[in-house]
Amino acid sequence: MLASSKEKLAEMAEDHRQLSWYFVDKTRLVAGDTETGSKALVKWDTAKGYRASVFNYYQKMGVPEGEIPTASFRFTHRMNGLLQRMGAESEQDAVFSDVLIEDMIKLLGTDFERARGEQRVVMAQVNLAFHAYAQTGSRANELFEQEVGMLKESFCFGEEAKRKRLRPHLKFRAKLQTKENRFSATDILCCSRTKRAPLRTGRWAMRLVKELARVGRDQAQALVWAHPDGTPWVMSQFWHEEVVPRLEQLQREKLGGLERVELDKFGTNSFRRTWNTLAGSHPDPVKEDLRERQGRWRGKGTGRVLGRMVSLYFDPRPNELLRATYYL
Repeated sequence: MLASSKEKLAEMAEDHRQLSWYFVDKTRLVAGDTETGSKALVKWDTAKGYRASVFNYYQKMGVPEGEIPTASFRFTHRMNGLLQRMGAESEQDAVFSDVLIEDMIKLLGTDFERARGEQRVVMAQVNLAFHAYAQTGSRANELFEQEVGMLKESFCFGEEAKRKRLRPHLKFRAKLQTKENRFSATDILCCSRTKRAPLRTGRWAMRLVKELARVGRDQAQALVWAHPDGTPWVMSQFWHEEVVPRLEQLQREKLGGLERVELDKFGTNSFRRTWNTLAGSHPDPVKEDLRERQGRWRGKGTGRVLGRMVSLYFDPRPNELLRATYYL
């Protein structure tokens, strides 16, 4: 199915039809009961994830992008055929429940404690990614361009936080990925911890910086989320290689409230929807304008409207902004 080396890849059939057969088999319809009817083994978004995993596998191997099977003209046509047959899902990604967040964090923390060598660095990266994305509600790939030096400089913990009369926090520099602001950047304030949910982004940021220093990858310009060769992480890889297998493990172990839950309902946007749900829930709902600012949603309209000038000159203080990542 997959080549173990560049030499093995060169010996395979040029059109790599074995991969196409695999995708067709994984997306075929299977008979259900009288209530559910027939349904596909996996949905379109999951099939796209498989394709991304194959691409990342060969990219790590050092295969030029033009020679990776899933990037070929023919394979793209086959994937388009699958899309026409299956149709794309329009449902929103599911929100992580409280028990799922708790059990996932326990599992990730345990995997970190058991890890050794390079895998310990990877697990520190995985833990920070899960905590940070869930606590800040960031879009896919927004945080993965963060540099180590900038992250360390943003730490405001302990006595420094007390002197500044601020909640302990850190800061992420993210490039906006909206249609209007594709190339601009913004700073995302993030509390060290949340009030109710067990999210501890500050703790994992410090742990990861320590692990990167241990292996000599803590230079100021180095990426926080990068492979040993410097290649940056991407959300599709993180989701399908790190999150999905653990969702499956929790479901097998009847943890996380995932019994009889279709895991395909979760996706990379689950982080963003989970954050907004937690922030807008009682007993400490974050005001809508702060959630929009934290989530980087653009306000409607651009004309002169009564009250617009007030919002232009009003800038919430840091402790007010930090409510969006604390009252969760």
